[in-house]
Order: sequence, then C-alpha cells, then structure tokens
Amino acid sequence: MLSRAGFAGWLTIMAFSTVAGLTGAIFAANSTLQEISKYVLELFELEVFLKPEFDSSLDSLATWLHERDGVIEVTMITRDDAAKRFNELYGTELFDLLHDNPLPSSILVRYNPSQMTRELFAQEAVFIGEKTEVDEVVFESELLGKYEKLARTVKQRFTYLGIIVLLVSVILTVQTVRVAGRANRQWAHAVGLIGGTSWDIRSPFLIAGALAGLIGGALGALVVYGLQFGISRTSPIVPPPDQVIFFSIAGVTTILGLVTAIMATPGNIDRIHSS
Repeated sequence: MLSRAGFAGWLTIMAFSTVAGLTGAIFAANSTLQEISKYVLELFELEVFLKPEFDSSLDSLATWLHERDGVIEVTMITRDDAAKRFNELYGTELFDLLHDNPLPSSILVRYNPSQMTRELFAQEAVFIGEKTEVDEVVFESELLGKYEKLARTVKQRFTYLGIIVLLVSVILTVQTVRVAGRANRQWAHAVGLIGGTSWDIRSPFLIAGALAGLIGGALGALVVYGLQFGISRTSPIVPPPDQVIFFSIAGVTTILGLVTAIMATPGNIDRIHSS
C-alpha cells in the first residue's frame, strides 16, 4: 500500500518521523532544562553564622544540620578559615590594623535541589536562626527568586512552542496520509468491483498507516536518541536519553498512524463497495 502510494507514501513516513523527532526533542530539551535547574540550584546554599561565644558548638551544630531533611552537605568554616579566605580575597592589611580576627565561624549548608525552593530556603533560615548558637542565617533570596521566575517562564514558553509545533506536525501528517489514501482509491475501486468487502478495502489502509507510523516514528526517535546520547557523552548538563520514552514515542506514532489511516480511508468506501 505504501509503495503503491509512491511519493505520498514516503512523504507519510517522513511526516511521522518528523512528529516522532519533534516529540523526542521536546522530551530531551525538558530533561536538559531539569538538569540545568538542578545544577544551578546546587550552587545555592545557606550560611549559618555562629555567635562568637558558641564557637565550641561548631561541630555539634554541623552534625545537627547534616541530619535535617534535604541536606546533602555541610561545610564548617572556623574563624581561622574565614580569616584565610578573607586574606586571599582582600589582602592582610585589614587584619594588620585590627590585630584581631573579627570574623565569626560559620557553616555552609547545601540542600537537595529537587526539594528546595525560595520559600523552603526562607523557612529553613528562620527555623535554624532560632537556635541559641546561631547569630544569623543568610542566603541569596532575591537571586534565587529571579532564577525561579526565569526558569518557569522558559519552561512555559518552551512547552507552548512544543505544543504548537506538534499540533502543526500532526495536522500535516494527517493531510499527508489522506494524500496517500487518495493515491490508492483506484485500487480500492478495483477491489470493490471484483467483490471485495469493505474490510478487504479498508484493512490495507489501516495496516499501511500503522506501518508508516511505526517506521517513521522509529526513525525519528532513533535520530533524536542518537543525538542526545552523543551530546550527553560530552556535556554534563545533558542527561542520557530515556529508552522507555523513545520506545513509547514509536508506539504512539504507530497508533497515530492507525488513527490517521482511519481518518484518511476513503470516506466513500461503502459507495465504492456498493457500486
């Protein structure tokens, strides 16, 4: 049936391949955005400053913080460590003038990025700040808020664009299948003339549609899968492709091929059969 449709048949396969490729690209881009978000959120951390009289509680407070839900790492910074970092950044002139180290001890707390938002960071800061040993808890609230807003905007716009592109691709695919169906109407008419049933006429269209969806979907998914796999080997922010998703895409295009074949099957089959 596809070969009998000629160029229209190959165009149908290419259309399904395009739909599968675009769908795979959307999933790949979405997973990449999630990895970028995870990477950026890992850079945000709380810094817990201790009161000078509680320097001896640094270890116990760090242990308590590490046991909190969502915490993946704590880093203790003693007053000497803070002074060393300050000297590396700004030189030793200030400490030479003061003859003393005014910097407090602190603890850097990093959280699982998949569990944290600006609101949760703020709640953690308030809760930790109520500890007797704690003088102040700080984090980049404004910067984190701007990032979350930007991430939501990018994801929404990308989703809308993906939906529009997919809808256009599906519509074009349906029309392409209809063209392939029209190319076989003479064959359908001939089958009707020799006594073929409606199913005899309709079934090759359905099989061809499903086959075109399977072949085109597999080709499109395979191309995007290969591209994502290759890029993921060299870029840490691009995750490896999900095999389940790409197999599912081929399955969905097969079903889409069957559905569009039903839609594209000559509407006058019954008339062809009765004529």
